[in-house]
Amino acid sequence: MKRNVKALLACAVLSLILQFIVLIWLDKFYLKENANVNVKEVSVNKPQEQPEKNVDLPNDMSTLQVSYNGKYLAYIKDSELKIINSANGEEKSFTNKSQDEISYFTWLPDRNIMLVSKKEHTNKGNMFTLYNYDAEKNDAQKISDIASAQTGSKINSIKASTITGVTYIEIKSGSDKSSVYRMDINQTSSKKIDLQNSSLTGIFVVPREERLIYQDRNGKVYLTQPKGSLTISHGIKTKVLGIDNDSTVYLGEVSNGKIVKVLYGSLNSKNTSQWESKELTTAADEKDIFITSSGKILINYSDSNALLDLKENKKMNYEGTFISVYNKGITTSIDHKYHKTDFSKL
Repeated sequence: MKRNVKALLACAVLSLILQFIVLIWLDKFYLKENANVNVKEVSVNKPQEQPEKNVDLPNDMSTLQVSYNGKYLAYIKDSELKIINSANGEEKSFTNKSQDEISYFTWLPDRNIMLVSKKEHTNKGNMFTLYNYDAEKNDAQKISDIASAQTGSKINSIKASTITGVTYIEIKSGSDKSSVYRMDINQTSSKKIDLQNSSLTGIFVVPREERLIYQDRNGKVYLTQPKGSLTISHGIKTKVLGIDNDSTVYLGEVSNGKIVKVLYGSLNSKNTSQWESKELTTAADEKDIFITSSGKILINYSDSNALLDLKENKKMNYEGTFISVYNKGITTSIDHKYHKTDFSKL
């Protein structure tokens, strides 16, 4: 028994001695503080932003439209739809082999993609057709026929949501009555919408809902899915200005033909007297008021080269002639060249 105890003690002492030796070796050699270490600095070059090209603008700017991020310009020249890449100055034409009439075009609100309507001669007669044009790929694809292009009729508006994949097309007849057609990404043909009134002044799509808002000439605002209308205080005339990405609706209160106040609120509250509002210190034309996808209310006062952020009550001055608002700033013409200016630099 005593021999076993002595053997165990001897093993324990030997183990401690070995551990002590290993620790000394680690401290003096392996983990030596002054060990030589070669360190090499590696610099990573950040990609530099390409400067704007400041491309020449078309002589006739009446049809000019700017894509959501300001990269592409589109306009009609000699009955052709032209597209300019402002980053490199390259100009291309929308493929129109049959030389049919371009009846309408509009950029999607968050893509460098256009929806283009043509009046085509088909075996079914004259038809309004809808195309998708991807500016990045320079690729045009026919989506579908919309409706018969009757004498005197025209495409008055196209509104789409990339979130729901739904597009609405308003066709105005020769008698000035409107029909609205609906298409989604799964459809191969359009479907006519049942309207509560056909004397329209504008259509608007709710970005996150399968819903259309439209207004008649008396100022009444209607809703689809489900059918309904907004309640507007008696004696107040309004104009729908836009809808942001949070589905907030913006109405302009009209006095003497100009907008004097902006009302905005959710469709969950159809009584607009409960909405928030902002008064304009200087009345503005409807065409000079812009509702951004993020919910900014921007008013352009071209006579003083100033843009007003109504919610923030912030005035921003700019150079040149105002063209449009894009997602991060504004576009202007300076010496008839295209310029983009970020909001942070105004």
